[in-house]
Amino acid sequence: MAVVMVSCNRQEGAGKWRAEHVIFIGLDGLTSQSVTTANCPNIKSVMDAGCYTLEKRTVTPTVSGPNWSAMFCGVPVEMNGLVGNSGKPDYKPLVVNENGVFPTIFSEIRKANPDAEMGCVMEWWDGIRPIIDERVFNYVQDVKSCEIGCMECTEYCQRYIREKKPAILFVHVNQPDLAGHVKGYDTEEYNQAIEAVDGEIGAIIQALKDAGIYDRSVILLSSDHGGFDHLHGGITMNEMETLFAVSGKGIRKGGKLEGTMMQFDIAPTIGKIFGIQEPQYWRGKAADVFE
Repeated sequence: MAVVMVSCNRQEGAGKWRAEHVIFIGLDGLTSQSVTTANCPNIKSVMDAGCYTLEKRTVTPTVSGPNWSAMFCGVPVEMNGLVGNSGKPDYKPLVVNENGVFPTIFSEIRKANPDAEMGCVMEWWDGIRPIIDERVFNYVQDVKSCEIGCMECTEYCQRYIREKKPAILFVHVNQPDLAGHVKGYDTEEYNQAIEAVDGEIGAIIQALKDAGIYDRSVILLSSDHGGFDHLHGGITMNEMETLFAVSGKGIRKGGKLEGTMMQFDIAPTIGKIFGIQEPQYWRGKAADVFE
């Protein structure tokens, strides 16, 4: 039987926040190569202002479900059982929470901070919804249209940031992966789609400035996998090496990170921003990005 994690009003040991707001932008199917070849000044501004790596390693298989779940849960797939894209565990998870799913960084933040404003805006609703534990969020938005160049996702994010000033907002942008499957990864057409997505990142950053919270915020960018030709799921480095970049309040201007980083290091990194006491089940560790 899986261990059931029962929530409480306030997590013991919850610490002081390093920043008041975290915007976690997930870039589905963004290759590390595209960051070096596409015109993406906003992505590069986050890299330059803080810390980054283009060699964050995926879990396998290199498909979206297990990699987003690794980021959210802080564990490899062997622990949460999320091997495929169905959103449902392929075998029994080692731990579940009161909602019957493997705990995520979002549920840990909610457990420690019951009144925190938390939101998510997703372009891949069917895949992300089952693994993100949507019940812990104040605001959940399914973006119906995510064609290449669509700005609907950004518009939802801008309104939410300006109106609610969330403690954490997760944004899932599916357009890089869509462009890779349709146009081919790292093609000229794919890079043009990345440039459009980069404009969306710039608009989200501008919303933070408009809301008057930019100087108190952290911006975190991460990709779930890369691609090869028109596909992903294999073990080429173009599929397995991914972007991580973070900048903002409390983040040092450290440039390229030394050492290794895995997908499941994302949850502990966000957890450290929010002063979360590390759960026993986490297998990742916070990236060396803090002042």
